[in-house]
Amino acid sequence: VEENIRRQCPYVADVTLKRKLPSKAVIVVTELPPAMAFPVGKQFVLTTAECEYIETTDALQNATEVYGVGVTPGLAGQRVTFTDSKQEEAFMLLMKELQTLNITEISKIDLTDQGKVRLQYKNQHIWILGDLTNLNYKLQFAYQVSQKETNTGTLDLSALSGDNKNSYFRSGVLGEFVETVTDTDVVVSEENNPNDASQVSEETSQENI
Repeated sequence: VEENIRRQCPYVADVTLKRKLPSKAVIVVTELPPAMAFPVGKQFVLTTAECEYIETTDALQNATEVYGVGVTPGLAGQRVTFTDSKQEEAFMLLMKELQTLNITEISKIDLTDQGKVRLQYKNQHIWILGDLTNLNYKLQFAYQVSQKETNTGTLDLSALSGDNKNSYFRSGVLGEFVETVTDTDVVVSEENNPNDASQVSEETSQENI
């Protein structure tokens, strides 16, 4: 019964069948909101956080948009098939680190160029991670900055590493998840760890984002 209901109703996460004497049955369903939206043509393949297929639709349903990762849907409730193993590996690594750090409210992910990985946090900031080296460190740092920075803008962490403590923040309108045009960079530096990312100095920079 559960399998049949899930196939016909992809937004159902769990089905419980209860008997009610003398001769009735009660079906209790738990709704499954989509977590990921993979663009395929002009539509989106919606999946759970575990990449289980829900449906293909024109509507995003408040799911995280994932660009640069190809998927092929199957039956509802079954895991989608990734069309490229390197894309899958990069995506799963990113999602694992986000989950480990309990960073939610990522509205968009772009893995089209794995040397220029981009994330959009809420509708507030775009994080430019560069490649996926030092990923945990970059994500911690980005999250700390986003909690303190009230202006919308773009945070470039592509050069951030154990030796380089600087990242660059540009305030401005985010646009359509593309390069933003702004006039001022804020150099965000921290001496020890991402939790100390409170030292901020403004200066003009030629850094390209």
